[in-house]
Amino acid sequence: MVVLDNIDDEFFVIDSNNLDSVENRLYGFLVQNDHVIQNDNINHDADISDMGAYVYVKASEDEITITNDFIGSYGLYLYKSDGYFAISNSFYKLFNHLKYDHKLTANDNYVDSFLTHRALCTLAYCETAVNEIESLPRNIIVHINRKNSSIDIEEIDHEENSISIDTSEGFEIIDRWYYKWVAVIRSIIENSNNMRLDLSGGFDTRIVAALVFSANVDLNTINVYSIDNKVTMLEDIEIARQIADSFGFELNIYNDNMITEPIENMEGILDASFYTKFAINNQYNFKYVYPVDPLYAFSGSGGGCIRGHPNMNTTDYCDYWIKRAKKSDSSLIKPTREILDDGFSKVRELYSENEDELPWRHYKETRLRYHFGKLAVENYLSNVIRMSPLIDSDLYKLKINTLECDDDLLLMTIILSRYCPKLLDFKVQGKRKFNEDTIRYAQELNEKFPFKPKELKQISGRSHLKREKSDVKSDKQITPGELTRYLRNIFITNAFEHEFKKYFPSKIYERIYKSVFNHKSFPLQDACAAFSIVKIYEDLGLYMKKSDTPYNWLNDFTDDKYFSKNTNHELISELNKFATARIDVLLENPLENDFEILEMSDDSTDIMILNHIKDSKAISLVNQNGSLDFKLKCKGTGKLTFKLKGLFRKDKNKITMPIYIDYTRFNINDEEILSENTLVWHNKPFIYDMDIKEGETISVSSKWMPLSIESDYSKFSKR
Repeated sequence: MVVLDNIDDEFFVIDSNNLDSVENRLYGFLVQNDHVIQNDNINHDADISDMGAYVYVKASEDEITITNDFIGSYGLYLYKSDGYFAISNSFYKLFNHLKYDHKLTANDNYVDSFLTHRALCTLAYCETAVNEIESLPRNIIVHINRKNSSIDIEEIDHEENSISIDTSEGFEIIDRWYYKWVAVIRSIIENSNNMRLDLSGGFDTRIVAALVFSANVDLNTINVYSIDNKVTMLEDIEIARQIADSFGFELNIYNDNMITEPIENMEGILDASFYTKFAINNQYNFKYVYPVDPLYAFSGSGGGCIRGHPNMNTTDYCDYWIKRAKKSDSSLIKPTREILDDGFSKVRELYSENEDELPWRHYKETRLRYHFGKLAVENYLSNVIRMSPLIDSDLYKLKINTLECDDDLLLMTIILSRYCPKLLDFKVQGKRKFNEDTIRYAQELNEKFPFKPKELKQISGRSHLKREKSDVKSDKQITPGELTRYLRNIFITNAFEHEFKKYFPSKIYERIYKSVFNHKSFPLQDACAAFSIVKIYEDLGLYMKKSDTPYNWLNDFTDDKYFSKNTNHELISELNKFATARIDVLLENPLENDFEILEMSDDSTDIMILNHIKDSKAISLVNQNGSLDFKLKCKGTGKLTFKLKGLFRKDKNKITMPIYIDYTRFNINDEEILSENTLVWHNKPFIYDMDIKEGETISVSSKWMPLSIESDYSKFSKR
C-alpha cells in the first residue's frame, strides 16, 4: 500500500536567504533521446530537452539556473520586494512560504473571475490570486546570481508559428517530430509493461494513434483506452471500436502484469492536487492508485493548439466568458472582462499578428499550460508519466495552414495522410470531419515532399517483464466516492458557507451548491475554486487556525455542530423543501402592463417565469432561507396579485401532497398585510390583490417558517 507523505518535497522555494543550500534537482520528468529522464537518472552535464513536464534547477558555484518544459507545466511563481525575492514551482507552496512575513494582498479581479461557473482554469496570462506573486511566462530561463543574491529573467524565442508547412523545411520538421515520438513509443514498449494510449472519436487522440499504429509495434501489448460511458460518450466509444476492429486490436484490455497499489491516505491525495493546482486549475484529478512501475499514458493533450482552437473571433471569445461569468453572478462580469483584456494585451505584445488569432494565442498561453500542463504534473505525482506528442516545440514552429488552404485542420490532415492515411476514413465525433478538399491538398503536398520511411523491426513488450503480485489487501484504501462525499460535506457545512459568504454574494454559493450535487462530470470543480479562494482570504486575514496543510484546513470546517462529515445531503436537500416558500407575483393584462424587479435581498432566490398564465405577466420567487424582501416597479395601471404558497410536490403514487409553510410576516410598503401567522400550501395559498398606478414602486417584506408547534393548523383547516 502507498502513503503519499512527501508531496511537499516535490516542490521547492528558492529565496534570497537559502541560495547556499540549493542543489541540482529535476522536478518531474523530461523526454530525451527516446528515454524518459527523472531526477535519479539525469546527466547534469548534458543539454536538456524541452519535452516533458518538469522544472530543472541547476546549481553551479556562481549561478543557479531554472528552466522548464516547453509549456511550463509546473509554472514558476515569483515574488520580489525591497531586494528580497522568492521563486517556486508551486503557487501554493510559495504563498505559504510568504504569508506570515510579507505583505500580500488579494487580486480581486483574478479571484472573482476564477469563480466563473464551471471555469476549468484561470484566464489570466501572468497574474495570480495574490497581487504580489507573478506567474512567469513559459518561454523563460531564470538566472540567480549566488554572489549578489540577484535574479534575472531571460526570454526565449521558440519561433512558434514561423515556418510554412508547404516547404521542405516544414516537412523536415514534421518528419523529425514523427521519428522522435516513434522512437519514444518503441523504447517504452521494449522496456516497460505499462503503456496506455487514449483513443476517442475526436481529432487529437487520432493524431497520436497515427504515431503508435505506424511504429510497427504489437498493438495488443498496449492498453488502448476509450471511455466506455453509456450516457455521454456513446459516439466516441463507437468510433474507437471501429478503429480497433479495422487495425486488429481490442479496446480496454488491461495489462495483467501491471501492478498498482491503492493510496491509503487522503491527505496525500489532496496534497498532490493542492500543491499543483491551487487557485489556478479547478478540475482536480485526484489519484487513488499508484503504479509500482511508471505507467506511460499517451494522450492528445494540447491538440487544439495545432488546429486553431478555439475557432472564434476575439469578440465571440470574450462574450463566451462574459456569459459564463454572468451566469454565476453579475458582479463577476467586470473582473472577468478586465482579466481577459489584460491577457490579450500581453499576448499582443508577444504576437503582433491577426487580431482574430488572439483567442488561439490566448488559449496557448493559459489553457495549454494551466490545464494540460498541470494535469501532467498531477499525474506524475502518482507515478503516471503523461506523454503529449501534440505539445512539442518542433510541431509548434509550424504554421497550421497555408494561403492556398486556410483550413485549420490542414496540419493534422497532412500528418494523417503522411503516416497513417487509413485513419482519415473514420468519422469524427460531433458531426465534425476532415474536409475532402483539404485531404486532396495534403496529399499533393505529401507527393511534393515524399515521406521516405525507415525500416522498423516489429517489437512487442509485456510478456518478458513480470512482477509478482502482492496478496496483501488494504482496508484503508480511499475511494473516489469517499473523497467526493468528504469534500461535498465540507462545502455544505454552515461554517464554510458562512466563510464563503463573507467575501462573495449568496447567489454564487447557491450556484456552486447546485453544481456540486447535480454535475456528473467533475462535480467538485466549482467547489475546488471556492476552497482555494476562501483559504487565500482567510490566510491573508490571518484568520486560520495554523492549519497550513490542505487536509487540516479542510478538517477545521467539520467542527460545525449542525453538519458532520458524514452528512446525508439527499436527506438535507429533501428536508429543505419543507422550509421553502414560493411567492407568485401576477400583473393582469400583460400586453399593456409590465413590472421589473428592482431589488432582491437574497441573491439565492430562484426567479421563474410562469408562461402558462396567459392573462397575466407572472413570476414565481422561490427561497428557502426564511425571509425575503424585494422591490418591484409597475409600468402600467391595473391589478397586482400576490400568492403566498409552498412548493408543489407529489408522492410516489403521483398524488399531490401538501407542504405547509407558515408565513409570519407579509408587509407591502410597510403596511402589515398579515396580522397573525398564516399557514398555506401550494394548492391553498394566501392571496392578496391590490391596485397599482403607473410607475409605482412596491416594497415587499416577507418571513416564514416550516410547519411547527408554533403554527395554528386549526385556523388553516377552517379557511
